[in-house]
Amino acid sequence: MPNKSCVLDKIPAWLFKEAHKELAPSLADIINSSLANHDFPSSLKQAYVTPLIKKASLDKEEMKNYRPVSNIPIISKLIEKIVSSRILQHLAFNNLHTNFQSAYKKHHSTESALLRVANDILRYIDNKKSVLLILLDLSAAFDTIDHDILLARAHSRFGIDGKALYWLNAYLKNRTQTVSIDNNKATPSPLKYGVPQGSVLGPLLFTMYTAPVADIAERHGVNYHLYADDTQLYVPLDNTLETASYQKESIEKCVVEIADWMNSNKFKLNSDKTDVIVFGTNKALIDLNFNSVQIKSSSVPVSSSVKNLGCYLDANFTMSCQINSIFLERLSTPPNFALPPVERRLKEPRDTPYPLVDCACLNGLVEKKSRWREVNVSCPLIAIPFTVLNWTY
Repeated sequence: MPNKSCVLDKIPAWLFKEAHKELAPSLADIINSSLANHDFPSSLKQAYVTPLIKKASLDKEEMKNYRPVSNIPIISKLIEKIVSSRILQHLAFNNLHTNFQSAYKKHHSTESALLRVANDILRYIDNKKSVLLILLDLSAAFDTIDHDILLARAHSRFGIDGKALYWLNAYLKNRTQTVSIDNNKATPSPLKYGVPQGSVLGPLLFTMYTAPVADIAERHGVNYHLYADDTQLYVPLDNTLETASYQKESIEKCVVEIADWMNSNKFKLNSDKTDVIVFGTNKALIDLNFNSVQIKSSSVPVSSSVKNLGCYLDANFTMSCQINSIFLERLSTPPNFALPPVERRLKEPRDTPYPLVDCACLNGLVEKKSRWREVNVSCPLIAIPFTVLNWTY
């Protein structure tokens, strides 16, 4: 448990951790009473919401650029953790997980999602095909979940009923939230839709709510992979224009049906932030010449590179955009090492523990970074500590 506390907590998180042995019997009574009586204490349904900017580069005056993160009481998180583990056990035992949903599932992550999609794309390219990938973007997805639809889906699709369903109803209904900015607090307002961002149970309920998206993709024969509210749809394209156009049309029909499903489930597909890219060889991309994908009344242009789950992908799948992005990021941050003095470096043997790097690859990057101008770029090879070349997260 992290040491972060909520303003609603009477006891700080660090004290909970220090005194967990003494508090355990009382906490167990509260949790067991909540589950046995299929009720959720009203005092734990309150949340303080702090708007956090999604990216530092975004306009801070635009409200849509903020993400509402809920700060909820510690005891609420403990109860949610117990319920979440039981739901996950139920889904795993009855094989109810969505096949290609990598969020909030054991042994799955953004890494497993990217690996599967990347592997499929590379295999298609090896088989002389191109690949059309569409990355769908939802507007405020966690905030628009309809509680009645969620409860009905939890019962009909995932077999949650009886006291468990009554408990979920008690957990979702009659919640309130208070927006807090710089210690200025708004009047508490009812939370009629959505699940709290920052809660333990909310993300899992979201994946259950959006499970039908996978059904639509499978019905259209479209490959898919989901990670929470990130949806990846992709199809192989034959390198003949007539066949490829038919395959492109199939994924367009799939996206239209998904958009209709989202409208009926209180979601909104954001076509302005939906990305489209075609992977393949240079010759195949020229022959196909796909410039856009039609999603209802919107025409989404095909990009030369996209950012997918934090990873940049380019049309030729060389990963050059990702490497450049990480390299530039590392060069823009202060180095966490100190090179030895020049006199010492001159006396050291040539078998330096640092890797030798061709300066030609650094020229375009070094010249714009003033703190790196001391590097001798006229030398064919230089030694740089491994920390600089660590391109992994």
